Amino acid sequence: MSKRGLQTLAERNLFLRLNEVNLHFCKHCVISKQHRLKFARIATKSKNILNLVHSDVWKSPELSLGGARYFSLFIDDYSRILSEYLIKRKANVLPVF
Repeated sequence: MSKRGLQTLAERNLFLRLNEVNLHFCKHCVISKQHRLKFARIATKSKNILNLVHSDVWKSPELSLGGARYFSLFIDDYSRILSEYLIKRKANVLPVF
């Protein structure tokens, strides 16, 4: 809630034992309320399968039944086919690719 909103509630005596709101400036609060700009839309698309592959590696909070801690995602830009592979170590991403 904003400082002004808290002051309004205090002026209306809606807080028990609180008549005045005195908040210090918080740089982190101001930064967290700023909006980020959206990513620019790119109109280009690959012309063939496997011309452009998007990938990411994620760490799971839990171990899989096979003992894998990470999973690697590959998305083909042309066909939008998604492939997911469970891996035990990050070093195993290249062989999976």
